[in-house]
Amino acid sequence: MNKARLIQKMSVPLIGLGVLLSSYAYIPAIRAALGIDTFITMSFSTLLIFLIGGYMAALAGFITWFRKIAIKPVKHQKSVSEYKRKPHLLGLSFLIPIPFISCLLLGWFWQKDRHVSEQLDETYRETANFHISLHLYLLVSFFLVPLFIGAVMIILLIATYALSTLYNILRKPKHGEVNRYPINIQVAIKPDQTQEMP
Repeated sequence: MNKARLIQKMSVPLIGLGVLLSSYAYIPAIRAALGIDTFITMSFSTLLIFLIGGYMAALAGFITWFRKIAIKPVKHQKSVSEYKRKPHLLGLSFLIPIPFISCLLLGWFWQKDRHVSEQLDETYRETANFHISLHLYLLVSFFLVPLFIGAVMIILLIATYALSTLYNILRKPKHGEVNRYPINIQVAIKPDQTQEMP
């Protein structure tokens, strides 16, 4: 079997495994935050192992899935999209304490809505890249949590997420213009960009 095809088939199981492992790490922290338990019942090192393992598995699956969506050819309709803010509003789901819910929703609606207009397709691509980048930076931050810099990075990432998401929701883009996000790693790139890559 072709290696690329195998990786594409593994994207859904990797996402499922990542969400499961990350959830296992989130549950004790959420229970302690809600006051159900007096303290986090899982040791810090075990919590980090599940969180990092979950993030690595899920990110591998999401990167593969988003790239598959990005390179699939699509015929855009001529009409201008009325849903220009929809991808940014879906980005607010990052605040729901379910691991990777924003990436799941963005990927699902991107596949569904990308034919509407080129601008909407590009907005979904930009927003999906931002959320994958955010999770990649959070993964690096988790590795650095034992040092002070990891906690500072997490705070800065959450502030960047909140400010840029609110800015893009409130800002009305001009016709044909796409709102850009900071700190983006171009994971899901346009089909013409993949042909230019060696």
